[in-house]
Amino acid sequence: MKSINNKHINPSPHLPTHLSCLPQRAPFVKLEMVGEEIVGATGFCIEMLDEMARKFNFT
Repeated sequence: MKSINNKHINPSPHLPTHLSCLPQRAPFVKLEMVGEEIVGATGFCIEMLDEMARKFNFT
């Protein structure tokens, strides 16, 4: 569980908090925040969503 501005955030209720039991790379996302607003994001899930948006022509 991560803490952003003293708020605890679990990326998904379906993911265990102890990720070493997963057989593959965890789907991480690194958020860039200004206050409580998300101004950017990087990581495996974002790369996958960007590729799907490009492939299926949606934004």
